[in-house]
Amino acid sequence: MWWSRPNQNDVEICISTSFCVRMAIIGYIGKFACSPKAERLWKGVHIQMIEKVKWDKKWNKRVSVFLAISLCVMIGCIAGEIILSRQQMDVMMGEQETKSDATVYNRHYALIMEQPEEQAGTEIFEGSRKEGKKTGTYVELMGEGLDVEYSRVELAQIAIAAQVDGIILEAEDTEEYQNVIAQAQQENIPVVTVVKDCADSQRKSYVGVGGYNLGREYGRQIIKFATKENRKVLILLDAATDDSTQNIICNGIKDTLVNEGNHLRLELEIKAVDSRSAFSAEESIRNMFVDMEELPDFIICLNEKNTDSVYQAVVDYNIVGQIYILGYYTSDAILQAVDKNIISGTIAVDFKEMGSKCVDALNEYLDTGYVNGYFLMEGNSVTKSNVKEYLKNASEVQE
Repeated sequence: MWWSRPNQNDVEICISTSFCVRMAIIGYIGKFACSPKAERLWKGVHIQMIEKVKWDKKWNKRVSVFLAISLCVMIGCIAGEIILSRQQMDVMMGEQETKSDATVYNRHYALIMEQPEEQAGTEIFEGSRKEGKKTGTYVELMGEGLDVEYSRVELAQIAIAAQVDGIILEAEDTEEYQNVIAQAQQENIPVVTVVKDCADSQRKSYVGVGGYNLGREYGRQIIKFATKENRKVLILLDAATDDSTQNIICNGIKDTLVNEGNHLRLELEIKAVDSRSAFSAEESIRNMFVDMEELPDFIICLNEKNTDSVYQAVVDYNIVGQIYILGYYTSDAILQAVDKNIISGTIAVDFKEMGSKCVDALNEYLDTGYVNGYFLMEGNSVTKSNVKEYLKNASEVQE
């Protein structure tokens, strides 16, 4: 990815990491091919072939032709890549020189998400890019369009090597993430964590949902729907993450049920679900239902994948209405399920605003050297009583 600051005398162009790596490899091959070491290697191969095969003139000619063709192909590849790269640079420079309304980017931020293809991830990206355009900041979604799948830590290391101005990272509360954030700090690249925090790191700020308040909201929804006959509340955690926010949410639920719902005799049970992908979440939750001796009265889902999977499972097993489902996020499918009373309620989070806040936090730190350590977003309950409003807003956005 590149960005530029066009002026009359100069156009500064930054070429993508993959392109730079490709050119570096080709340059190395070309340099090696012309080196004395390569000459000695070819001679050695030549001598060994003479020793192993009693060359005649006919065989010698065939090998010579093969070597000549190989050398031409290699030179052709190098030349072709150089010509192509120059054409690409000329096109980019030409576009910058001919477009008087071209956006000028003063900063380059890398956005690294766990599941960028999910709706929450796309909305964070959309919000950050929109805010970036207002402030002359280019936000790049790292890992997009790559043939190889990289971990978030590896993508952060690539961003550090590319000398971006700032990193927005969906982190985990582990030593691995602490180390990569420390590497960024050594290069004077500020890191803002989003959705999931790494509190014991050198990150500058965290933008996400307040876990304890979110737990209290879930607790109040449980109390709202519960009757004296209800007993069992099952909370589904994401087994694929080390995010401490999940535990904070659980504490918020427990405290609310104790302080505000002590007239109800509810028992909390916590299970971890493999939510690395939509398929693994669906499989884990289906197996959970098969193994259950008794259905819980409530199932609390703390992410979008688990919400979708529980919703689908109760439909497939024909147990709609037998379990109160409290979900997370407001995708179209989840909102439709709330409207049909399949899901009792869900939590709405403004992820676009979350992405915008990340850019604001990095800009503030780079401009002043200081930034608030936390920007906490509110989670709002969506139930049958107000879901029409959210469906209407979603429809207007799509139009």
